[in-house]
Amino acid sequence: MLWLLPEELALHIILQLHPCTLVRLNFVSTHFLPPKTFQQGLVEQALRRLFRVGERKMSCVALSRLALHPDCRRVASGWCCIQTPPTIACGTNHTLIVNEQKQLLSCGSTDNRDGVIARSGVGHGVEDMIINVPTIIPGLTGVKILSVAAAGNHSLAASEAGWVYSWGAQWLGHGSGNVEYNRPDQGHDERLCMPMPVAALSSIHVCTVATSGAHSLVVSDSGDVYSWGYCNLGQLGHSDYASQSKPKHVKALPGCVCSVACGFCHSVAVLTTGLVYSWGWGGRGQLGHGANKSYPVPKLVEALPEPVRKVAAGGASSFAVSVNGRVYSWGSSEFGELGHEDMNEDRDGHADELLPRLVQVLLQECITAVVAGPMYSLALAADGAMYSWGFGMDGQLGRAEAAGSCLNWMPERVAIEGVCGMAAGQAHSLAVVRDGRTFGWGSGRTCALGLELDEDDNGDAVDQTTPWEYPTLRGLC
Repeated sequence: MLWLLPEELALHIILQLHPCTLVRLNFVSTHFLPPKTFQQGLVEQALRRLFRVGERKMSCVALSRLALHPDCRRVASGWCCIQTPPTIACGTNHTLIVNEQKQLLSCGSTDNRDGVIARSGVGHGVEDMIINVPTIIPGLTGVKILSVAAAGNHSLAASEAGWVYSWGAQWLGHGSGNVEYNRPDQGHDERLCMPMPVAALSSIHVCTVATSGAHSLVVSDSGDVYSWGYCNLGQLGHSDYASQSKPKHVKALPGCVCSVACGFCHSVAVLTTGLVYSWGWGGRGQLGHGANKSYPVPKLVEALPEPVRKVAAGGASSFAVSVNGRVYSWGSSEFGELGHEDMNEDRDGHADELLPRLVQVLLQECITAVVAGPMYSLALAADGAMYSWGFGMDGQLGRAEAAGSCLNWMPERVAIEGVCGMAAGQAHSLAVVRDGRTFGWGSGRTCALGLELDEDDNGDAVDQTTPWEYPTLRGLC
């Protein structure tokens, strides 16, 4: 009889429920009530009120765990200041996909384009040089994965239990502290062919991970950030340039963090208050502080005019998605990756934005997320529409007309509907739609896509220029 009460009174009663009960009620209303009914709407409104920036009625820890709950992901991904973590990721030569059973699959090659063994983040062991199709990683059998990250030849994964696993090639090691170096700017890749837990984080419940291939960031369920890896330009955020071979708490961040991103040599984070901080290399304006200057400690991006719920970073670019669904970008736009048509080049031929700038073309949509590869970008709208722009030479934009083009300045819609998750790599992209179907497109080299594409006359796989579905695979959305 709750539904017979006035809407505000019913909503007030629902908000008194324990969060776990609210999640279960959300599951029932989503799966068993007709879509867009009054009852279903009330439950979703209650969840949104819990999640909105500035209206949180729960601790950061509780919000993190609630957002990670599978029955709550759809609402949380669109509204939550504690973001649902990524469940697909693309490196240079490999791909990671979490399926509906929370098993981690990978595909790709341990060889780079020159045939040199790179020990990529495929994670299937020394003997498995090429994994042609997405296959469960043997070393993580029985481990439920909730967050993944990949870049270069490195992979990270966070389990449902809060453990972090690392493999592939990572500068100064995989957080073990075993790699020795004589100077802060020296070190070498430690290569692991199978996932190994990051022991230094064993006492910390991690909910999301990020990596550039040379440095890594993780966020705990209490909103703390830990970083390790290469620090030649201050990208670890510890107020110095000392590289770290095991995770170290980034103490300078003044609050609970809900989203982080790694560029090549810079880092970005957003607090649950909606404030954005950046640090590391700023030579192309990617820190958003109005100058081509680097900072070894987190610094507030003051020019953002509204609260932010999610951030992303490309090679030398940065993005912020506001709570109102607007996208701001700054940094390098050498290949059009910022999404602005009228970029002015400096005397060196660089097209940089030193301060956050609104992406005008995307104002027609309510954007919930942005992901960035080194030279291109993808955006996801609340209705499941997807946009791409930037470098498209290998088909990674998912638009046949943009394939073979270096410069695609303006965001254009990709021919795929109902998207709920996406990932951008060096030259290939992935997307998961709401029913779990998973699609890939981009470069066919190195088996990174795992789509068993046709080969050309030279025996090389052809590029897939539009989204192509993985048969029998259902991703976690």
